[in-house]
Amino acid sequence: MSAVEPIIKILDDSEYYVRLVAIRTLGNLKDSRAVEPLLQLIEDEDEDSSLRNMAQKALKGIGD
Repeated sequence: MSAVEPIIKILDDSEYYVRLVAIRTLGNLKDSRAVEPLLQLIEDEDEDSSLRNMAQKALKGIGD
């Protein structure tokens, strides 16, 4: 099992900074399995805008 799956689960944590670190980590890992969960986060209009922006940056990192 890779580290990606547990980190994806952390995207649902109630703590802002825990989620922020998870998003950054997924972007740094550049694993395509993170694309869909990050897209879902971006599309969630109820989500914090700074987390949505960070998720966009993480997706760009995965795409590089």
